[in-house]
Amino acid sequence: EDEIKELKLIALQFKNAMEENDVDNIIKRDMEFHDKIFKAARNEKLLQMTNSLREQVHRFRVMYVNKSDKSESLPKDHFDIVEAISDRNNDMAEEFAKRHIEKAEKHLMKMLKNSSGNLE
Repeated sequence: EDEIKELKLIALQFKNAMEENDVDNIIKRDMEFHDKIFKAARNEKLLQMTNSLREQVHRFRVMYVNKSDKSESLPKDHFDIVEAISDRNNDMAEEFAKRHIEKAEKHLMKMLKNSSGNLE
């Protein structure tokens, strides 16, 4: 229950940072949110994998936040994931997490394609 309360608080702080367009705080809260979920999973292999990818993910997160349209989508994704976890609905939590990842992936691929076009 404490972990869920912390996730809800981080999701709210993330939403507030998005509304204030506070890029540094957006990135900080997004990292906190994801790290909290990874730790709550109590999966050592997952923690090792995410830690080894931390630097690359951070670069993409900065690029994503700086170039994103700051839509309501990201905070809503986080709240949906937290609610599914809170309801102990693992299938929905997994589905929401997959959608969140897919959106980020599509956005990043689009940004990378656009930036590579600008370099030519």
